[in-house]
Amino acid sequence: MAGAADQAEARQHQAAARRSLAQLTLADTLLKAGQFEPAKREYQKLANLSEAPDHHRWEARSRLEEIKRRQAGLPARDPNSSRVTPPPLPRAGQVFYVSPSGDDANPGTEDGPFASLEGARDAMRSLRKRGPIPEGGFLVVVQGGEYRLTQTFALGAEDSGTEQSPIVYRAAHGQRPRFTGGVHLSGFKPVRDAQALSRLPRESAAKVLELDLRSAGVTHLLPLVLGGFASGRGFRTHPAHEVFFNGKALRLARGPNEGFLRIAAVAIKDGTKGYDRQGSKIGKFFYQGDLPKRWLAEPDLLLYGYWFWDWADSYERVAGIDPDQRLITLAEPYHTYGYSVGAPFYAINALSELDLPGEYYLDRRNLRLFLYPPSDPATATVDLSLFPGPMARLEEVSHTRFERLTWELGCGDGIIVTGGSNCLFAGCVVRRLAGNGIEIHGGRHHGLLSCDIGSLGRGGTVISGGDRSTLTRGEHFVENCDIYDLSRIDHTYTPAVLLEGVGNRVAHNRQHDVLSSAMRVEGNDHTIEFNEVFDAVLESDDQGAVDMFGNPTYRGNVYRFNYWHHIGN
Repeated sequence: MAGAADQAEARQHQAAARRSLAQLTLADTLLKAGQFEPAKREYQKLANLSEAPDHHRWEARSRLEEIKRRQAGLPARDPNSSRVTPPPLPRAGQVFYVSPSGDDANPGTEDGPFASLEGARDAMRSLRKRGPIPEGGFLVVVQGGEYRLTQTFALGAEDSGTEQSPIVYRAAHGQRPRFTGGVHLSGFKPVRDAQALSRLPRESAAKVLELDLRSAGVTHLLPLVLGGFASGRGFRTHPAHEVFFNGKALRLARGPNEGFLRIAAVAIKDGTKGYDRQGSKIGKFFYQGDLPKRWLAEPDLLLYGYWFWDWADSYERVAGIDPDQRLITLAEPYHTYGYSVGAPFYAINALSELDLPGEYYLDRRNLRLFLYPPSDPATATVDLSLFPGPMARLEEVSHTRFERLTWELGCGDGIIVTGGSNCLFAGCVVRRLAGNGIEIHGGRHHGLLSCDIGSLGRGGTVISGGDRSTLTRGEHFVENCDIYDLSRIDHTYTPAVLLEGVGNRVAHNRQHDVLSSAMRVEGNDHTIEFNEVFDAVLESDDQGAVDMFGNPTYRGNVYRFNYWHHIGN
C-alpha cells in the first residue's frame, strides 16, 4: 500500500511540474513577443502556484522584476542585484600603523609604527582591558613591504569588533604588504660533490646547481611526508617545503618526466579486486622496464600514484627495490584501497631523475638544494617556503576585516577561520602554499570578496557553515574571486571551493587550472551562480567540474548562470 501511495504522489508531482512548465512556457512566449502586461499576469499566476517547483516560481519572480525594470526604461537586470555590498565602515576611533621597519616596542603611530600585526593586536588588547572599544573601532594601516612570518597570526573572541565598531586590518593606500613564510635564495654554484655527481643523470650533471641552505639561515628542514586522498597517512595538509622561481612553483625531480609507470603484477594475491583487475592490500608489486633501477641510491624516495581507483591518489614511501625481480616494496601505512594491476605511478624527490629545467631535489640530511634552473638564478627571484603554517587563524572572531593584504610562501595552509561571524577578506591575495588557501568552519556570514587565491598544493577554499539538522543558513559567501592553479601536491578532492553545510553562496568567481573537480558541494540550499569554470579535471578520472556525491538529502541547491568549458576527462 505504501508503495502505491508513493507512486500516486510521484504522479501528482510530475503532473504539477508539467502544468508549471506549460505556464512558464506561455509566459515566456508573451514576454519574448513584447506583451508585457499579459506576460506579467501569467508569471504572477506561476509565482502564486504553490504546487509549482521552487525553481519555476523563482524564475517567475525574476521575470516579473525584469518586466518592471524594462517598463521603467531600465536594463532588464540590475547588475548589483547579485553582488555583495559590504556595509560602509565608520570613521575609526583609533588608528595604528605597522611597517617592516617598525618595532613592536613603538607606540604604533605613523611616525613610530609597530613591526607586526601582533604588535597592533596586543596594543588593542591592552586598551580594551582598560575600557570599551572606541566608537568606530580600530583601524590598522599596514605599510607595504615584506613581513617575515615566524608564528601564526592568531586572533580570538577578545579581538572581535562590533557592527558599529569593527576591527580593520588594511593595506596603506597604493601599497601591497606581503606576509611571507619563505626565504630568498642566492649563491648557487656548480655541483662538485662526487657522490652527488654520480647520482645525477649524465646529461644534466653539468647544468644542475647546488646551494648550502645554511647560507640562507636554514638550520633544519621538515621531513618529506605527503598524503593524498587515499593515503594511509590521512587526507589532510602535510606541511612541505617548495621552491619557487620568479613566483612559479618548481617540481620535485620525477621519473618518468611525463606519464606513468604501471604495476605489472601484485606480489601477494589476497583476493582484492578492482573493476576487472587483480589487486592486493599489501604494498608489494612488480613493475615493467628498468627505470626504477636508477632509484636504488635514493634515500628519500616517494612514489605517487592512482594505486587502485583513478580518483584516489596517494604518496607511498619506498622500503626497497629489487631490480633483478623488478619488485618494489612499499613502507606502511599502505594506500587505503590497496594496489591493482595496471595502476599508474611515478617517482618523486629523486636526484637521479633531476634532468629537466625547473626541477629540484632537497637533500634534507645535508641541508642542500639541487636545482636545474629554468634560467640564470642570479637574475631571478628564488624562494624556499619554510613556515609550516597556518599563516593566520581566527577563532570565534566577529566583525573583523582584512583588506588588500597578501600571504604567501607557506608550507601549510593559509588562513583558517573557526566560528564567529561577519569577518571579511576583501582584495586579499593568498598564494604559493603547500596546503589550502582559506578555510572557514562554522560561524555565520563570513566572506571572501575579490580575492586572488592560487598556486596551491591543495585546494583553494573550504567553506562550511549552517546546521543541516535545522536547515539554519550559514550565509558565508565567496564572490568575485580568482581561484586557480590548484592540486599541485594532492591531486584529487582539492577543489577551488569545497562547500558544506546550509545556505552558503559561490558567485561571480573564476575557478580554473585544477587537476580534479573545481567544486565539491555537500549540504543544502547553497547557491552557485555566475561563475566561470574551466580547465578542470586535468588528470583524475570519474569526476566532473562539480563533485556532489549521491546523498539524496542534499536538496535545495541552486546552480544558475554559470559558464562551464574545457572540462577534462
